[in-house]
Amino acid sequence: MALEEISDPLFAEGAMGTGFGVTPEHGEIVSPVGGVIKEVFPTRHAILIFSNEGTELLVHMGIGTMRLNGEPFEIQVKPGDSVTAGQRIAVMDLEAVKAHGCDTTIAVIFTSVMDRSLVLDQYGKVHCADPLSFHFINKLQ
Repeated sequence: MALEEISDPLFAEGAMGTGFGVTPEHGEIVSPVGGVIKEVFPTRHAILIFSNEGTELLVHMGIGTMRLNGEPFEIQVKPGDSVTAGQRIAVMDLEAVKAHGCDTTIAVIFTSVMDRSLVLDQYGKVHCADPLSFHFINKLQ
């Protein structure tokens, strides 16, 4: 989904960077890019990746999930680990997230790209192993 469609205004308005959202059908969370794990948040709801292309991106699992103190997340990586695009990095218990009244949308935010907008080359249903196809455009001044 387009960034603007994410229910959290912090993400939707681009305050943390440009990106997109994913509505998961299952709880397997995969890395959208190849790179190195930079940080796993203590509450396990987010993972920061430094991509092989030189951008930093945040994989934020669910909206409002920080307050769940990691309960519905099983992290499969640690800082310093190398990952490939499509590699499982976490498992999110979707039913537990919903039971706590949270949105299961995954926000993928390029935190190091504040001056450009991301354009996805395809929308709709995708498989977690499908390559991510996108490009950046300069924001209007």
